[in-house]
Amino acid sequence: MNVFFQNEMGVCRKLKALALAGLLGVLAFGNSNSFASGVNAYGANFSSLPGIGTPSLPAFGTYVNANFTKGSSSSVLKVTQASSYSTFITPFSPYVKAISSTSYTLTANFTSAGAFNPVGSNVVIKGKLDGIYQTLMTADLTAFAKSTNGYLWGFNTDNIACSAAINTLAHGCTTSEVVYLGLVSAQKYLTKSWKTKGVALTSVPVPAAVWLLGSGLVGLASIGRRKV
Repeated sequence: MNVFFQNEMGVCRKLKALALAGLLGVLAFGNSNSFASGVNAYGANFSSLPGIGTPSLPAFGTYVNANFTKGSSSSVLKVTQASSYSTFITPFSPYVKAISSTSYTLTANFTSAGAFNPVGSNVVIKGKLDGIYQTLMTADLTAFAKSTNGYLWGFNTDNIACSAAINTLAHGCTTSEVVYLGLVSAQKYLTKSWKTKGVALTSVPVPAAVWLLGSGLVGLASIGRRKV
């Protein structure tokens, strides 16, 4: 009887630990509709902009060069990789995974009046992950906003496609998320062309089923406790 009781107690403790870990994952990292109010990465804080989803983990982070070209009929923002690597930051193991030979390209189109034009606006991330060079993620840009001081720019995304490697790391990649650019200087894109450096944070969506894991584990823990 004592052995049985000890075994039951051990199972209950394990279930409670799993439940706690699941809840901490949900509360700490969240998604675009969760408790997260921002993400700290590369020494910068990415907080949400009006109309743009909340930046969240998992996410790609990388240093970038940003070039805005203002034309008479249209304007374009082109963001490209500034270093040879990026990182994949995730609340799951491994927490940070380096991606070598990275190619990060974001193209955002605007009208001559400065209105965002989603046609042809997209982000493409390529890189060498687990020894294979591949397209890691692509997404269309659907909306744009920037901070009042001009240092932070954000885009909503749609039509996301992730490689099998990223799906494994992120536990899936199926819904809309966001791209944030932290620029080193304030930019007023309506006035003239410019070049600057910055940091890009591209969130990778996680299916809703993952966020339900915490509540499911809590239920398992309570069942184990009642059995004891």
